Amino acid sequence: MSNPQVSVIIPFFNASKYIKEAIESVLSQSYANWELILVNDGSTDSSSDIVFPYVSRHRDRMKILSHVGLTNRGTSASRNLGIKHARGNLLGFLDADDVWKDNFLEYHVSIFDQYPEISMSYGPGLWWHSWEPEKHGQKRDYVQDLGIKADRIVEPRALTELYLDNTGAVPAPSGVLFNREMMNQVGNWEEAFTGMCDDQAVYAKVCLRFSAYVSSKCLYYYRQHEHSLCSMWVRQWGCYKSREPYLAWLTLYFSYKVSASDTLLKKVSAHLWSVRLALALEKFPSLFDIEGWIKKIYQIISTFMKLAKHTGSYFSSNRKVLNVIKKRIARKFLTFQYGYRESGEN
Repeated sequence: MSNPQVSVIIPFFNASKYIKEAIESVLSQSYANWELILVNDGSTDSSSDIVFPYVSRHRDRMKILSHVGLTNRGTSASRNLGIKHARGNLLGFLDADDVWKDNFLEYHVSIFDQYPEISMSYGPGLWWHSWEPEKHGQKRDYVQDLGIKADRIVEPRALTELYLDNTGAVPAPSGVLFNREMMNQVGNWEEAFTGMCDDQAVYAKVCLRFSAYVSSKCLYYYRQHEHSLCSMWVRQWGCYKSREPYLAWLTLYFSYKVSASDTLLKKVSAHLWSVRLALALEKFPSLFDIEGWIKKIYQIISTFMKLAKHTGSYFSSNRKVLNVIKKRIARKFLTFQYGYRESGEN
């Protein structure tokens, strides 16, 4: 195909269990003007053996790429490699374990035809547990909550702020179609992010500067499994430790892109420090033992009360104040540990 409108890029790393379904979902698209670029990110399983026959049969619209030395460089670098070889004006990034519905491209291309000024178009994903019922029997498939009014253009900054406050609203890369030129203007994918928060970094850059279309149509399956990059990162590093590098990068990025007094910079800084506080709490729990500190303060006040009985006028004159403080600490302790509140207390 000489001039495809859409370049679909699938990076894959040891995805032999899923990649056939991903490729077949591209081949089944009702919209035909696409090319498919498959990027081998250093796979050591049989993924390449599955991919090569497809490429051989569809040489006019499929190609396979790899990094120098067949190294594993992560999702962002692999997607950027695909972009360098892409010919389309629109870019779709389908993860190797996800699946598009047959009309995914047709619908989102029509959105770009209607609103050429947007940077990206996306809708909610189906969080897909039922593909493996024996392991996910108790978990039901559900459609992602977008967290924002859909079927409209959203102006710059709004989605950047939304994704900061509500990570559940962040679309998977498989659910987004991008304007290639606008992606190029913000530097494409951040290669420092090899798996976790790679999508949030590119959305932050694109949506800070350009508008986007948010749709209510659910047109892709976001496969849930224990070997996904997201699942493995969270298991290895934990939620907070996985998110902290992204927020640190975002704080630095915003410091160059917005004014120091901008509320967006203040918001991301607050998120960063809340995550760092949570990490400190995990590492040094005794420093944040609120119950323990309340008990210590209560003991100190009690000691002062005893001293006030036997010392001079200074302690005696402040005995009433100390007694009030002691009672308040006692009430706070009861509230903290048991949820107790005196009648009339706010």
